[in-house]
Amino acid sequence: MTYCFIQFHVGKKMIPLKKTIFLLIILANCLMLPSFDGNGLNFENENPTIEPNAITIFQKWSYNTSQDLRVSPVTADINADGYLETLFGSVGSEDEALYCLDHNGDVLWTYNSTGDIVTCPIVADLDKDNNFEIIFGTMMGDDYLVCLDSQGNKLWNQTLNGLVASTPAVADIDMDGYQEILVCGTNWWVYCFDYTGTQVWNYTNPDITNLSGSPAIGNLKIDYGLEIVFGTNYDYLFCLNSTGKLIYTYDHTENTRSSPIIADLENNGANEILFYANDSINCLDNNFNLKWKYDCVDLDFTSVDPSIADVNNDGEFEILITFSDWNTLAPFIICLNSTGDELWNYDIIGSYASPSVIGDLDNDNSVDIILLDSDGHVYSLDGDGSINWIYNITVGALTPGGHIIPSPALGDIDSDNVTEVIVDIFNEGLAICLDFNGISSSGITQWNSLRGTMFHTGQMDRDGDFLDDVNEQFYGTLKADWDTDNDLFSDGREVFLGTDPTDPNDYPGAQTPTATPTETSPLFGSLVSMLSLISLLFTISVLVQRKKKS
Repeated sequence: MTYCFIQFHVGKKMIPLKKTIFLLIILANCLMLPSFDGNGLNFENENPTIEPNAITIFQKWSYNTSQDLRVSPVTADINADGYLETLFGSVGSEDEALYCLDHNGDVLWTYNSTGDIVTCPIVADLDKDNNFEIIFGTMMGDDYLVCLDSQGNKLWNQTLNGLVASTPAVADIDMDGYQEILVCGTNWWVYCFDYTGTQVWNYTNPDITNLSGSPAIGNLKIDYGLEIVFGTNYDYLFCLNSTGKLIYTYDHTENTRSSPIIADLENNGANEILFYANDSINCLDNNFNLKWKYDCVDLDFTSVDPSIADVNNDGEFEILITFSDWNTLAPFIICLNSTGDELWNYDIIGSYASPSVIGDLDNDNSVDIILLDSDGHVYSLDGDGSINWIYNITVGALTPGGHIIPSPALGDIDSDNVTEVIVDIFNEGLAICLDFNGISSSGITQWNSLRGTMFHTGQMDRDGDFLDDVNEQFYGTLKADWDTDNDLFSDGREVFLGTDPTDPNDYPGAQTPTATPTETSPLFGSLVSMLSLISLLFTISVLVQRKKKS
């Protein structure tokens, strides 16, 4: 029998085969180990810093409806394909429709409406079958509240005694395990519908003169169920409990021209209510007592829905609201702190401007405040009111009703870890997606669409997981943690893909036999590194023991 000996020379000595194998194992393990820092395992260049001048903006896609677009878009993964779809409605003489575009800007489906769609669509899994429904309202038609399935087929519709001119809201107000739909009709009634389209209750009283704003939903009282807050065009703000009973009224003696929002401004566990009334921004406590008022310049202007976010990383939430003056045509946006003091303001170029959406587009731990004006300028402001960039879209002259500028929407529509900006250009009939070169990943988005999120409750999404603070309670997830079960999938993504965001063993791909560990968990690389380290320590231990014996 012939033996083959493999030996390495170290100096003048030769190392036999067995020790050679051990040295090769040590060398291989050392090469497999990642870099370390003081906080434990960490991959190099995980969040590279991108200089602002390295970022370029481009149109990813554009879709022309040839109709007026008065409604803000919303992004959501309605078909569990891992990408966000874009939904929006149109206004026209006879071709009104709700559009659903895929992440490439191609039409997945359209739903032809019998009336103008001027409300932002809601996306929610109303019947808990892991399939999403789309709810929206119409005016000047037969179907005033419409519910579609994720393929654009009508599930049900309800005709109200009035138009639906404001966006509905969705939340589980009675804690029965199903979300309800709250909607204000212009006939001075507020309606509550269940997931089947059955009316649960309605409310009106002689002090309600007209309703054109959206309801806000939140927990104001320490009791069972959520409260609903809405304002009339004149004088009053109302608060109902989950069964439609009146709890509070607030007489502010002014016109209410925007929808209220609910937020824990001071992060102390008690929600406040914010609303605009003619010439002031008002903040009420959870018992409907006035906490503070910010007096605005008394001009003939219209305001739009406020937005909420922690724009300066102080642990409290700031209020952003846009104003458009009908006389001077000189819109501006102001930022207030949680106690109503003005922090900054910024003058906008166009004649009118939209509400703002708020996210961290370039992951620099600083917010981007995004809004659109009537001249086609898309703005990004920093948390201190300084300008990051302005992107110009060529638009024509305003048509009647052009003072209504739809809010943009934010979402990572193509799953490349970079948040895109979706804008609807009112008088051009265009839906446009803006994308970015020079950004490797985006941070969290605290206010991703009109009224906060796809549920439109008037509440923020503080952890940026696509679930607003009130609907986090519905799903059993945490308000301040985007990944409640620590499985490295955001709570919102798990809701979209039909897995349980509170169960670490139930995540997208967990039941797929062909899925590889790297496809289901980024932790796989860290686990391999840990196993390599253990193998290295074992090898060293064997060598030490052999040396002692020799």
